[in-house]
This record gives sequence, C-alpha cells and structure tokens, in this order.
Amino acid sequence: MFFLAIPLFLCYPFVVIYDSIFRDSNILFISPEKFKSIQKEKKRRASKQLEDGKHLELTGPINKDENEIDELFESKIMNFLRERLHRPVYRMFIHGCLEIIFLIFLFLHISDSEDVIWNGDNLHSYSDIITYFFIANYLFEDLVDICRLNWTFFSSLWNMHSLVTNFLLISGGFIALKGFTNERNMKHGKTVNRADFGGSHLINIGMTLISVGVCMSYFGTVRWLLLHKKIGPVIICIIRVIKDVVYVFIIFLITYISFSVGLWSMFKPFQNCQEKKFQYCINETKITKNRGFRGVMSLMFWKVFDGDFSSMEVFEQEQEQENSTQETIGKEFSLEFSHVMGLTFFALYQGLTVILMINILIAMMNSTYSEVWGNSDREWKYSKSYYQIQFLRPQAAFPPPFRWFYYFALFMRKIKSQTAKKQFDIELESLSKKKQYVELMMRLVKTKMHTDVEISIRDDFDDLRKDIKNIIDTKDVIESNQEAGQHFKMRVMEDKLANMEEENHDLKKKLQNLEQKLSSDQAMTEELKKIKDLLLKNNSSEA
Repeated sequence: MFFLAIPLFLCYPFVVIYDSIFRDSNILFISPEKFKSIQKEKKRRASKQLEDGKHLELTGPINKDENEIDELFESKIMNFLRERLHRPVYRMFIHGCLEIIFLIFLFLHISDSEDVIWNGDNLHSYSDIITYFFIANYLFEDLVDICRLNWTFFSSLWNMHSLVTNFLLISGGFIALKGFTNERNMKHGKTVNRADFGGSHLINIGMTLISVGVCMSYFGTVRWLLLHKKIGPVIICIIRVIKDVVYVFIIFLITYISFSVGLWSMFKPFQNCQEKKFQYCINETKITKNRGFRGVMSLMFWKVFDGDFSSMEVFEQEQEQENSTQETIGKEFSLEFSHVMGLTFFALYQGLTVILMINILIAMMNSTYSEVWGNSDREWKYSKSYYQIQFLRPQAAFPPPFRWFYYFALFMRKIKSQTAKKQFDIELESLSKKKQYVELMMRLVKTKMHTDVEISIRDDFDDLRKDIKNIIDTKDVIESNQEAGQHFKMRVMEDKLANMEEENHDLKKKLQNLEQKLSSDQAMTEELKKIKDLLLKNNSSEA
C-alpha cells in the first residue's frame, strides 16, 4: 500500500495545477464521498431537467459539450487520484518521510566537527540551503496556524514545541550567519573557526541556539510514538509528569533565588580570604574561586543535584611570621552568631529543597502517573485521534515545504468562485426579474381573491343581519303574547280571589251563628245541671 504513496505524491503537484487551471479546482477541497453525493444530485437535477424541459435555476442548462462533461462526470484517473489524495494514511506516510529527510539534512548541517567556514564561495552548502528552506516553511506554517487558530494554537504542547524549535533554528541561523559574515570580512584569506571566539560572540550564540533547536527537532519525533498502543500511554504519562515538574520548579526557583541572596549577603566578605589573610575565612571553594553573586548561585544550585557535603563553615586563621612568609593553620569552625546563621540558612535551604520539595514532587508524579495510567486507554485514544485529525484538513495533502501547491489551489479556487459568483449574479438578476413578475401576478390574484372574499362576506353579513332581525321580531311577538297571557291570568286570579272573599264572608257568618248556638247550648247545659242537682237533693231529703 505504501509503495504507491511516494510516486503518487510526486504526481500530486501536476494534478493540482491542472485541476486549478483547467477544471473547478476542487480536487483538494472536496472529498470523494462528498463529490459522489454532488454527482448524484446533479444527475437527479439533469434527469428532472430532461423531463420538464426547463432550465435549472442554479446550475443552468446542461450542455452536451465535451468540455463541460466533467461537471457531471469525472474520469476514472481523476477519481482514482482524488481517492488517494484524501487518504489520511498516505498523508501521514508522506509527512513522516519528509520529516526524516529534514532531520538528515539537519544532521548534515551540523556534522562539521570544527564548524569551519572558509572564506570564499563555499560559505553555504546545498545542505544548509535545503535545511533552512525546510525550517522557514515550518515556521511559516506555525505562524499561519496562529493566525487561523488564535489562542487555541497555544493549548497544544506539540504546537508550542514546533514553534519554539523552528524559531530557535531560524534565529540561530541568522545570528550565526551574521557572525560568520563579519569575521570573514575582517579575516581575508583566513579560516574562521568559532572556537577562536568567546561564548558571547555572535557565532557561538547562533550555534548554541541551533544546537538547542536540533535537540528539540530530534526529540519531536517522539510524537509519532503516540500512534503505538503500548508506547503511546507512556508518552502521555511522561508529558503529564513534566507538567508537575514545571510547577515544582517554579517554587524551587523562588526558593533558590531567595536563599542565594541571603547567603551572598552573609558571606560576601569572605570571598577574598585567599588573597588577603583575614581573621576568619570560609572553606567553600565555589565561593572563594567565583567572586560575587555567581559563586553563591553556583553553590546553591549544584548542592541540590550533586549531593556533596557542605563546606560552608567559617574558620578562624592564625598567622605565624617565619622568614617573611605566612602560614595558615586551620582551627575548628566558628560558632559565633553571624557564622552559625550562615550554616543554619544553608541547612534550611537543603531541608526545604532536598527533603520537602523533592519528596512532594515524587508524590505528585506518582499521583499523576496513577491517574493517567488508570485511564490510559481513553487518554491514548484521545491523543491519537487529536493527532490523526490534523491529517484530514485539505492542506495536509501537501506537507511543508510543498504546502505552496495548496495555497496556489486555494487562490485559484477563490478566483473561480468570484467568477462563478458574477455569473451567478447575472443569472440571479434575471431570476429576480422573473420573480418580480411572479410576485406581481400573485399580488393581482390575491387582490382578486380578496375582493371576491369581501363580496361573499358582505352577502353573508346581509343574510345574517336579516336572520337576526327575524329572530328579534319573533322574540317581540312572543313577549307580547306572553304579556297578554299574563294579563288574562291576572284577571282570572282576581275573580277567583273575589269569589274566595265572598265564600270567606259566608263562612264567617256561619261561624257566628254556630258560636251563638253553642253559647245557648252551654246555658241550657248549665240549667240542666242545676236541675239535676236539685233533683238529687230532693231525693236525698226524701230518703
């Protein structure tokens, strides 16, 4: 499969140029799947056009000219090249091959062991020119990505690595070139070797930056190992642990500077004790041999990493005069306040860095490693997918320094899209006139329909008005009939009441008569009772 990638890649520039000039300039920007869907849609529209006998609104009429046959159909060769051009595996293989070629030329650029540059026409070799052509293209692509992604570009560690590496290489090359050019002009006919100059010379500064950039370039190949299922999670763990190291190093840097300033302030008088015989002298050669603040900084830094025992004790010296010479006899170190505080300061620094901070860093690295390794499969798949998705973009078909073919195709596509847009605007103008005519006809039809609807609504309202009037008249008749019936009922009720009043009057008279009769009957009853009582009395008297 991969043996076809390189010959096909060598054909891609000619294919893209042909497609950009003589065709639609879409072979880089439209994938095979999308192109097939566009073909199906065009075929559907073409069949519909043939059935209806009308022009298509957007694509226009289909001409059967051979020059325009590629609008609907694509040759097998172009279809084959389109499919291979959009395969991410081929793109990744080409990217890897070009990166290997770049590293080879970069090694040839620094392979001169003495860095000798002769005065003459051979100041720059072909390997140097090819190397910096690669570097310039890489740096240009990083700047393009910054403009395209803005701050999102800096969210990726590998993007930052690429930007810093290319910047170091290109800046170091310019600085070294400037230094070599100056020295070549000053030393006519002589060899220029950077070992003859100091460390702050332009040549040595530029070559140092190049050396750091070369180191980072070769280290960048480790990103390809993210594609491996076993090594990829290890790379992710190392990257995460390096972040913890950076966090702890920031704290260490503050501690380092703070204690260095304090100890330098304490021990700066003792740095001249080898030249001048003072009463007290320090036993640390890094301070006595390196004057000023640099000696203390060197001591504080390397004591953390080399682990040597401290020689920060201050000794008292005795001087004996023998034959006009001086001899120094060492005693036990001084325990006076200012001298002991120096040792205390150094002990605190050692305890804070070696015991506390290093152990915290180890604990943080263990925690990060356990956390990442627990989700290693998920983390690895995410990093792998994030890396592979970069090869799906159209510009990935041409890695630097061949990316200029992509920019040429993009430029031609924009020009053709503007031309097509003008033609489309003309067609759109004619369509707009037709649309205005149709809208006018629609307004007229709507007006006529609205008028008819208003007439029908008016008739309906008249009928409704009549119906409501009839209903109101019927209701008045019913109400008048109801009122007449109510008057008749009232009269009948009044007659009944009059009759009832007469009957009540008669009953009252009858009641009075009965009351009179009852009162007379009571009187008779009382008289009979009295007579009965008399008879009883008479009978009793006779007896």
